[in-house]
Amino acid sequence: MGPDMTYHGHGTMGYDPKAGEVVGTWVDNMTSYMSVMRGEFDLESGEQELHWEAPVAEMGGQMAKHRMSTKFTENHYTMTMSVMAGEDYMDIFRVDMDKKGAKGGDAKK
Repeated sequence: MGPDMTYHGHGTMGYDPKAGEVVGTWVDNMTSYMSVMRGEFDLESGEQELHWEAPVAEMGGQMAKHRMSTKFTENHYTMTMSVMAGEDYMDIFRVDMDKKGAKGGDAKK
């Protein structure tokens, strides 16, 4: 992606009752690859973790393992995206969001 390009991406997510797992897809303008993610959601803890392999532009398009970990609460969620770097995952970004109109949120819980 060049310095004058704007990043665009689109994803879908849902539950596959036949497979018994959360599934998702992701496409963006950094590669021509459509990622297919699979993982689990724990209703009691509000935690979800998805895994997939996709090319990494900064690694010359080389395929790498990815992980998206999300913690949901009533008025907030935190999502952390990680990529496998050597033998360990390296966090590449984190998103914290509060529900619009929620009073006080619960981001610190």
